Amino acid sequence: MNKRYYLPLCFFGMLLSVSICFAYYYDYEPNMLSKNLRLAGIGNLDLVIIERINEINAYDYGESPAGAVSDNKSQSEICIPFLYGFTVFGDTAYNQEWHAGAGAISGIFKPGEKIAFGGSFSKTKAAEESEYYMATSKSERDVMRYSLMASWNVLSRLSIGFRGAYHKLTEEDSSFYGTSLDVAKVTCYEPSLLISSGSGNWQGGFDYKYKEYSREYGDTVIHEFAVPIIHSSSNLDMGIRATLGTIPDSGLLKSVNVRSIYKLPFGNEHVNFGFQLGYVSPPPLIWDDFYYGYIPGHQTNMGFGMAYLNEGFGLLGIQYKKEILTFTEVSTPYSIHKNCLGIGTEIRLLKIVPVRFGYTNISYDYGYSGTSYYDVITWGLGIQFPDIGLKVDFCHNLHIYKHGYYNDETDYDHTFGLAGYFDF
Repeated sequence: MNKRYYLPLCFFGMLLSVSICFAYYYDYEPNMLSKNLRLAGIGNLDLVIIERINEINAYDYGESPAGAVSDNKSQSEICIPFLYGFTVFGDTAYNQEWHAGAGAISGIFKPGEKIAFGGSFSKTKAAEESEYYMATSKSERDVMRYSLMASWNVLSRLSIGFRGAYHKLTEEDSSFYGTSLDVAKVTCYEPSLLISSGSGNWQGGFDYKYKEYSREYGDTVIHEFAVPIIHSSSNLDMGIRATLGTIPDSGLLKSVNVRSIYKLPFGNEHVNFGFQLGYVSPPPLIWDDFYYGYIPGHQTNMGFGMAYLNEGFGLLGIQYKKEILTFTEVSTPYSIHKNCLGIGTEIRLLKIVPVRFGYTNISYDYGYSGTSYYDVITWGLGIQFPDIGLKVDFCHNLHIYKHGYYNDETDYDHTFGLAGYFDF
């Protein structure tokens, strides 16, 4: 996503061992609405459509490595995704080119009912070249990520887990003024434990995360302590995740997030109702996975949506998300409002070939500075072979940005994705 059009404010997503987490920031890696290609093809209806990356369980929502044993219906899995993106700029003053490709492989294996272990590797290369009044500059980015994970169901109601990750970014910039080389690294260690109730409907855990950001001019170390609480039943799934972290020179990070999905069945069809609410203070500023800091203030997240699902037809859904970022340590406190409206559908032309379409509008209200927005048009398809546990997904996202003094110039970001999933 182009850096010119948004403020990258979000939590840093830990690289999971069963799915590759691309950073989704322009200049470094291709951008897709979701790292899951099915969700990316239907406008990212992640509040109301459940996929393997956004289940409300201890492993996906709770981010607990100890929950890996029971994730994905206790099946082993292998995931191989590929992404490619390029931008067509509408800026007449600059002659610019940007493209990037990413590939990954990850897996989690469960030789029995009590043990799970896995790992992942991903690599991305991106290149940008711009020319302005005969002055040419070039930038190349190389990103590599590794992770390892293990989980063990020690007792019938107690599981422990550990996850480790290492990320490395190499940047090389060249221009009329010369060439510069910069290397950034992120190392993360995360032990966890998880306790289940006798009925199996409730789970609660404790996670500790040590993360170190290393650069040539200094290191930053953060510590996070998280408590995930999960409730699951036939019609209702609900998750709560509270976090307390230490921040260098900035006090404590405090956050709480709640998400739920309710399934209302009608024979072979049903309606999903999704809801989320979150609060974090102060909100973290993370730029391309490798630059870390905090902004004085707080951020509130909320969202809701609904989707109709029919086993024969497919699905149709809509959802709305809102983020309010409030800056407090300024002479006049103010807020930035981000609104995200998404709609999508999946139609089963054949039983094993779903076709997907979606649209998302993302807008920012900067208060005194006005508003900006961009559109994302999505489509994709899948091929499913349930008898052997194989699924292949394809997706294309088109980001459309309007800019210029009269909003008369347009940039187009294209991202294509192909992924294979094998469950066994």
